Amino acid sequence: MSMDLARYFEFEEVKRALTLLTRLLRRWGYSFNEALIYGMLLLSPKPLSAAEISELSGLSRSTVSGILGNLQKDYLVTYHKAGRVNYYEAIPALTEIFARQPREILEKEVAPLEELVKAIHVKYRLDDNARYKRTLRDVEDMRRMLERCIEVLEERGERRRN
Repeated sequence: MSMDLARYFEFEEVKRALTLLTRLLRRWGYSFNEALIYGMLLLSPKPLSAAEISELSGLSRSTVSGILGNLQKDYLVTYHKAGRVNYYEAIPALTEIFARQPREILEKEVAPLEELVKAIHVKYRLDDNARYKRTLRDVEDMRRMLERCIEVLEERGERRRN
């Protein structure tokens, strides 16, 4: 059974799912176009050529090709050749992408923020400042939560491997 892809991507549920996938992937550091293409490939009922992706997304062929290359480097997309045409399909990896987030947030944002808040405390002698203490406690709580998330995700990963 062959399906009209343009019509498929107009189905309300498919549009909503694509919107949610794009929003998630954007939150996780992917550009809008990367998220859109990866989402389209995840939801597509069949592998898509770069020309089909270009037509369905409204993006130029060169933009689509560049993004497909990036997604391949991230091990999110694979392809097979049929004649002279490459057909792309997504490798479902949402769990793996999600699992990287707590560590990245901790290392890139929360740990440096905690160090800076502590340095401000020392430099400006804010021992008696209640707002400072609440802010530091909040940042420390966030760090502990992220560390716990990382532990849980690592335990889950180990269970999946065994």
